[in-house]
Amino acid sequence: ATDPDLGESGQVHYRLVNHQKLFSINATGAIRTAVPLDREVKGHYFLVVEASDGAVDPRRSRLTLSVTVLDVDDNSPMFSQQSYNVNLPENSPKDTVILRLQVGFWLSRENVVEVVLSKSEFD
Repeated sequence: ATDPDLGESGQVHYRLVNHQKLFSINATGAIRTAVPLDREVKGHYFLVVEASDGAVDPRRSRLTLSVTVLDVDDNSPMFSQQSYNVNLPENSPKDTVILRLQVGFWLSRENVVEVVLSKSEFD
């Protein structure tokens, strides 16, 4: 932000109106994270930034900054249970589905993985 006034009336001061525990703003207006962010917890923030001049009766201006937290691969897939037991007749034809596994990601859409028996694996 700029202020064309002279002296203290032309000095710009910044502050965050919300999310002060998660973000910080310095005297030059640079905004930084104050703590690590996690997209699985919250993926979007709207920061309200206020600029004011140094006058006795300061003039103020506000803007809303949209911050999107990008995802990184920080979670491993998880099976719905630790172990599985399958009974399979010995004369099962090729491509018989022997088990349908549920694999999910923490706080994410679940995926289904199908395990298919191939006859050649047992010949």
